[in-house]
Amino acid sequence: MFDWSHQTLQDQLANVSNSTQVIFAHPHYHNQKRIAHHFIIQPNTLYVAFVGDNLSTRDLNGQVAYARENTDETSIHTVIFDDCDHSKNTAFNDFLIQYANEHQQQTLVVISRRVPYQLLEDDDFRSRSTFIPHNPD
Repeated sequence: MFDWSHQTLQDQLANVSNSTQVIFAHPHYHNQKRIAHHFIIQPNTLYVAFVGDNLSTRDLNGQVAYARENTDETSIHTVIFDDCDHSKNTAFNDFLIQYANEHQQQTLVVISRRVPYQLLEDDDFRSRSTFIPHNPD
């Protein structure tokens, strides 16, 4: 049986522009973990699942630092941030902008059940971002 949504996802992931730094798993896509799987099976990927509720920017940075322990910074090409909706909205926005600016050579994959509207109002950040899957029209 042909899985149209899976094939669309694979096609869109294969065609992400080289200028795209941040890939948001669309919050209404019921198989967000498929997006994570696409990246996590590749070498040089760091997976960070945020734990807790109402996490602050400091909490987010602390959990990323813990995940990075014993990891060579230069070897990381992709970072998957999962369960981002466990943070305060403004805290995650601040965290992601800072992280993206400090790690421009890395691809960031964001999995959350909430749309980061404030981030998308930033023209520079929006130009480096995409939602997967999306309607190509």
